[in-house]
Amino acid sequence: MKRWFLLCLAIMACLSARSGGTGSLQELFFNAGTDAGIRKFYQAAQGAGDSQALTRAYKGAATAMYAGVASSVADKLSYFRAGRKLLESAVQQDPDHAEIRFLRLAVQVKAPGILGYSGDIRTDADFIIRALEQGRVSSGTAFWKQAVSFMLGSGGLTAAEKQRLQKMQ
Repeated sequence: MKRWFLLCLAIMACLSARSGGTGSLQELFFNAGTDAGIRKFYQAAQGAGDSQALTRAYKGAATAMYAGVASSVADKLSYFRAGRKLLESAVQQDPDHAEIRFLRLAVQVKAPGILGYSGDIRTDADFIIRALEQGRVSSGTAFWKQAVSFMLGSGGLTAAEKQRLQKMQ
C-alpha cells in the first residue's frame, strides 16, 4: 500500500510538472541567482511544454540564463541564441502578455551588451508599467511584487520609469 501511495505521488508530481503550470517556474526564475539556481530553473523549464506562449517564454528565459553556466564559449552562445529565439517566439505569439514581456525585459537587462539583445527594454518596461497602472495585472500578487522589485534593482530603467513603479509599491 505504501508503494502504491508513493507511486501515485510520483505520478501526480510528473503530471503537474508537465501541465503547463507556471507557478513553480515563477518561483524558480526568481531563485535563479546562483549557478545551482540557474541549473534547477533550466531543468524544470525543459520539462515544461512549449505549446503555450507563457511556458515557452519561461523555457526561453531559462535557456538564455543557462548560457551563464555553460562551459565553452560556443555552448554559451548556443544556449543564449536558443533562449532568445524561444522568448521572441513567445512574445510574437502573445504580445499583450505582461509576464512574457517581463521575462524578455529581465533577460535583456541582464544580457551582456556584446550580445546586442537590449532593443526592447524601453518598450517592455513601458508596457509592463502601463499594465500595472491600468490594473491589467495585479501589483499585489507575489509574482508582480518580485517583478517590480527586480525591475527597480535591475539598473535597466530610467528615473521616470522607476518613479512610476515606486508609486505601485
